[in-house]
Amino acid sequence: MMPRKYNIDRVILEVLQEGDLSRVELGERIRSEIGFAVTDKTINEAIFKLLKASRITVTGYDLGVYDGVERVQSLKPDGIVFGLVQRDPVEMNLLIRKLESENLHESESALNKLRKIFMTKTGELGVDAEGIFSTIVNEILSLDQDQKRIITQKLAYALSDEDDAPEQLRHLITYFEIRAGNF
Repeated sequence: MMPRKYNIDRVILEVLQEGDLSRVELGERIRSEIGFAVTDKTINEAIFKLLKASRITVTGYDLGVYDGVERVQSLKPDGIVFGLVQRDPVEMNLLIRKLESENLHESESALNKLRKIFMTKTGELGVDAEGIFSTIVNEILSLDQDQKRIITQKLAYALSDEDDAPEQLRHLITYFEIRAGNF
């Protein structure tokens, strides 16, 4: 018999490697992976622990949990969609590239994830960079391929968990503040 407090957070991280999942889908996948009953309370505790540690994030809401209900009067937690916080430079680069996806849901999801990561990182630096994020994204989308590649690589690195990433992010923000004339 497995211990009652099986490493649920590790299972959550593994399951989310395959893509974002709603709270209800995540519960089903966890139970299927572990092979025995796990309470919603235990799953919620693990999710909250991972949210607090910035290992996962809320990426959206699955309205399908209302199954045809027209007049919604309460928010169901089962519809909250979770995804991994991707902080590796290569993964960040892929996320930035998804901004130009033909798939509207994919590009919107990438934009939301990037915004959350950017705001978390700038908040950790004590920098208020709310407006600069849009400037950076618009710039990336309008540049020619060579310039786009350079800025994308710099942003991907700056948003990663590399040791000197915070310093790189400061440089990038300063660069865009100067370009925007907000310095």
